[in-house]
Amino acid sequence: MSPAPGPVSPEPQTFRALVLLYLVTNASYGSGLGRRRVQRVMTRPEREAVTAVLERLPATVRAWSDDLATIDPLDIVEIRRPLASLSSSGGGRWWAGPRDCREELLELAPEHRYDSVLVLWPAAPDVPLCGWGCTVGPSNATFGAGFTSIASDHWPTLATDPDPEQGYVHEWLHQVESIYRELGVGEDELPSLHDAGDFTSIRPATEPPFGESYAVYHDGRPGGTGDPGNRSDTGDPGATGATGHPGNRSDTGGPGQSVSPALPGVPALPGARTWAPWYRDWMTGRLRRLTDSDRGGSVPEPLGLTPERWARRSGPPAE
Repeated sequence: MSPAPGPVSPEPQTFRALVLLYLVTNASYGSGLGRRRVQRVMTRPEREAVTAVLERLPATVRAWSDDLATIDPLDIVEIRRPLASLSSSGGGRWWAGPRDCREELLELAPEHRYDSVLVLWPAAPDVPLCGWGCTVGPSNATFGAGFTSIASDHWPTLATDPDPEQGYVHEWLHQVESIYRELGVGEDELPSLHDAGDFTSIRPATEPPFGESYAVYHDGRPGGTGDPGNRSDTGDPGATGATGHPGNRSDTGGPGQSVSPALPGVPALPGARTWAPWYRDWMTGRLRRLTDSDRGGSVPEPLGLTPERWARRSGPPAE
């Protein structure tokens, strides 16, 4: 008989985070005849809107993870030096990567001072970006921290986003995802952040996503009698700007990207425009594959970051 698992520490997994808020971009990108320059100053309303959401991240992460994770401290530093270059992310797209932020990383985030770095910078409409945000896991280039880069141009949408923190949480969770992949947690235990359309929750059907997939909950569903429903977007999270949070390097779609078809006799479902239930259940180990929903026999083990899986970052539970 196998011994009972050891206790899981009630203390949350703590991630020390640094935000580099570049106020000015005067950056060249490309080469040869294709060389370009982007010049823009972050406006005061833009800076205030973005900072207000960033300051809520620690409380949001703690609440959505049921106190299993926290960001502490969250140091937000306004960078007066213009961002002077952009890096290629492939496919003719660009981002403010670790090389472009090297001076600030050397000064503010030396070896293992932070677990997470988030960069916000003003872009311009004609710059082909890698995505809404782009993230890489810990590396030598970032002194052991995960690294996220987000252009701040989305800031007007924050006022109407039902959960304005969700894009920032998404990108931070890509950093978390990379850490746990390195610790051996595969997609059979922790699904990809972009697979929301394949999962529902083990929570009661009276709670979001109400027995639907997280993608249907977010996007909505047209009615089965020709009623288009009260859809709030086109089904592509990236299309609205307000609720599309690409996140994984050069992705351009959100966690769930499929459009739900109209089903005969099935009523329309308005789109909630938030991925919060997906992130909550991903961070608390309450995910279930849709293909397991009607399976008889034993109930499959919930997927996601259960307390036991979170604890792998600190080593195995004590015996």
